[in-house]
Amino acid sequence: MDTVQEFMIQRGEFLNHTRKQNYMGWGDCCTSHDNMIQQWHSIQGVWNLMVQSEEQILSKKAHGIDVHGPYYQQIGLFRTDTYQVTPVDIFDSDAALPNFAHNAGYNDRMFYGTRQNAAIWADRFAFSNIFETIYNPKERRHHGYHSETYLKYLMKHYKVPVELKHICMWRIRSRGRLQGKDCLDLKRYSLSTNILEVAPPGYVVEGEFLAPPIGGEQHSI
Repeated sequence: MDTVQEFMIQRGEFLNHTRKQNYMGWGDCCTSHDNMIQQWHSIQGVWNLMVQSEEQILSKKAHGIDVHGPYYQQIGLFRTDTYQVTPVDIFDSDAALPNFAHNAGYNDRMFYGTRQNAAIWADRFAFSNIFETIYNPKERRHHGYHSETYLKYLMKHYKVPVELKHICMWRIRSRGRLQGKDCLDLKRYSLSTNILEVAPPGYVVEGEFLAPPIGGEQHSI
């Protein structure tokens, strides 16, 4: 995990450039914008670690095997701060996204599919020049760097055959609480009378959250 200083050394120039195109729907620059760029940096870092791991694995293989791989052909990229409500089979699609919270674009919280498509999803930085040149005129409603619309432009530009899947995950908030409104587009997993059937044992509805039992914060997930 990079420090803030390390992040700024690698991404400071890009960050300052894109701040000038902050998505106005997020309000004043630059908290949401900076969080998005940090997210992209983290995703890219995970991808780079995977490639390094492949090289280590392949270097131990029999003589004659290409040490540059690739080793992994089907790849899933998931946030670590989510509770997975529905099961996921990463081999059932070439390019899968969850079908909720698209916000005029594509949900950006997870992906799985072929290596080629995963590589496109994971590298947001390489697309920025194309985005600014072709897809970001000021007259567009979602002008500026907006995470979900940016991702949709990225995937469509490279003709990735996206499948929207009936997948739900809840973001984990403070005290182990789960963001129960995350899957409102999927009625089965919204804040309904049946939601506790798919929640961790002992959880209760607390406003828009699902909360762990008192004293159970350390064992909630």
